[in-house]
Amino acid sequence: MGVRKPDPGLLDFLSRYQPAVRELFLAVRQVVLEEIPSASETVNDVSYTVTNAFTFSGRFKEAFCYVTASKAYVNLGFPQGTQLPDPGKRLAGTGKFHRHIRITSLADLDDSLRKFIHFAADRAEVAGGPVISKPQVVVRGARGKARPI
Repeated sequence: MGVRKPDPGLLDFLSRYQPAVRELFLAVRQVVLEEIPSASETVNDVSYTVTNAFTFSGRFKEAFCYVTASKAYVNLGFPQGTQLPDPGKRLAGTGKFHRHIRITSLADLDDSLRKFIHFAADRAEVAGGPVISKPQVVVRGARGKARPI
């Protein structure tokens, strides 16, 4: 069985990006779901970017990783990135907890990226409710008009 298809809402949100960015975004999403098929998705259009967060609870705030779109690349982010092993110093960021990996080409989707996804999923904390047994997709649009890239 293959990875579930992207939600039409996600595809609609990504339509304002260049084809190369859309391809990278969907490729990263596919890698996450190949590695953690039980993950639920929370898709958000927050005007300045599109995010796709992966969680076991269905709650965005409990995501173990997320993909964000930029003008020329995507980031695979980890809310608890400072707690992940990173011997190759691949994680970037200066926040208290969050770290990310910039994805600029399909070549960046290597085995080490898959290991980060597993590390993050293994450390995921679910608070405030049960784990969802069947993965779900929640799509939320921007509250205002989405800004063009």
